This record gives sequence, structure tokens and C-alpha cells, in this order.
Amino acid sequence: MFKNLPNALCVFLLIALVTPALAQKKRKLMEITPEIRKKLKKALPSEVAKPKAKRKVLVFSKSSGFLHTSTSVGNELLKLMASETGAFEITINEDPSTYTDEYLKQFDCIVVNNATYIDKAFKGTSREAFLNFIKNGGNYVGIHAASDGGKKAWPEYSEMVGGQFDGHPWNAAGKWAMEVNDTANPINKPFPEKLFIFQDEIYRQSGPYKKSAMHTLLKIDPVNDPLKVKEGEQPSKKKVTHHREYPISWIKDYGKGKVFYTCFGHRAETYYVPKIVDHMLRGIQWSLGDLEAEMILGK
Repeated sequence: MFKNLPNALCVFLLIALVTPALAQKKRKLMEITPEIRKKLKKALPSEVAKPKAKRKVLVFSKSSGFLHTSTSVGNELLKLMASETGAFEITINEDPSTYTDEYLKQFDCIVVNNATYIDKAFKGTSREAFLNFIKNGGNYVGIHAASDGGKKAWPEYSEMVGGQFDGHPWNAAGKWAMEVNDTANPINKPFPEKLFIFQDEIYRQSGPYKKSAMHTLLKIDPVNDPLKVKEGEQPSKKKVTHHREYPISWIKDYGKGKVFYTCFGHRAETYYVPKIVDHMLRGIQWSLGDLEAEMILGK
């Protein structure tokens, strides 16, 4: 394919093509050690909403793009939520071909945990079954990279989520100013202060994102954001204008189904923080119908 190109350019192109693939192969899921499991158990809330019925949750976490090594930690947390709190039963299934209308009937909610490029994993009838499940009254929970997929290849998925990944100016190394947008919402009960600082990677959402189509729970603090463009500066990948909201967690509907998404979950350490874990579990229980919380689209 490179026979008519200069040797130096051929080498450059080969390196450019091979390097990302090699880097991805080197990334491995974190091993769940007794110490990690201990930290996760310690982070679980002592009180949870009582399930109104037996709840079954299906988890998909297989990435088709960038692999978040913390995905295994998130899955372990979900397992412990199920076994230690009794809020739901859990099944982890990484084979999209089995996601049929008939198979999904047994579940109350699909949780997509950090699965990048989900559009590459789901094709044809499995896509239809996935979205129809939610439209018809099933429910969806997305964790972090759950919004890093769909896009132009599967726009209906991004529309269901409420947004799509458009970079992360707020990177994983930083501590970022965050704001509780709805202090009265039960999903936000773990956050006693309206403003707080937290370290995790936060996405900028674009594509089908519309403030009017969601109820924002948490967002980047527009006043104290250190990446806020100042007078005379130009916006960039690392500097943002606050002409719009940058949501972190939200709820919305999709047909008859409920959708809860949170951008928390890039760092393994995030899953050891009680208030974040409680927030996630409350979002899951809201989607299942076991935690009452008002949803006002556009709030």
C-alpha cells in the first residue's frame, strides 16, 4: 500500500498506524485484590431504598476503543452493590449478539460501564433490541465512557444517552470545581454542599446534547472553573467558554424508559469515595423505580 511513497514516509505511516494498537494491547483491566474489594465495600452506603420488587440489572462493559483499566473496579462495585445492599441482582454479559428482545425481557435495567465505542460492538438487530428495551419501559444507566460511543455511527444511542463525548478538558489529573444543580433531588443527597471540588475526568458533551432534554443533577461550576476562558483569551481544547452548561450527571427519559448518566468513573479511586458511590446507587435505584425523584426536563 505504500510502494510509491518515500521510505521515511512509509516508516512514519506504519508507526502511526501500529502505535495506537500496541498501546491499547498493553492496557489491562485492574486486578481486583482483597484491598480493592475492602475499599469498595467500605464505600457502600449503609441505607438504600427498599426495592419494590425483585430487580435484575444487566451490565455491559466491553470496550471497542480506549480501555479504561478501572472498568473492572466499576464492575466489582456493581457486584458488591447487588450482594451487599440487596438493591438488585446483577448479570454481566459482554456478548452483544445475545442482546435480543427475548433475552432482555428478564431485566429491568441495562448498565453500560465504561464501554467505549459501543457502536462497534452492537450491530443490526442487537442495536434495535437494546434501544427498544429502553423505549418500551426498560431503563438505562451510563457510567463515564458510556457516552463515548454511538455518535455518527449510532446516533440513536447518543440521543438516548443525552450527549456524546467531545473531549475532556477537565482531565483525570485535575481537581475540578463542581456544583450541585438540584439540591433537593434525592439522587444528590450525598452532596451536602452546593459547591465542591473533586478529582476525576469529566467529559464535554456535544452532538444531541440539549439542556432542555435532561434534568441536570451535577455540573461544572461555571463561576469557579479554572478552565474558564478569561477576557481576551481564546477557547481551546483546554479552555472553555461558559456560554452553556457542562453537565456531569443527569436524568432524562427515552420513550417509556428512564435514563441516568454520570461522568464519574474514569479513575479507580472514584469508586472508593462514599458520596460518589451513593450517588451512583441512587441513580440506579431511581431508574429502577425504587427511589422517588422528580424529573423536570430543562432544569
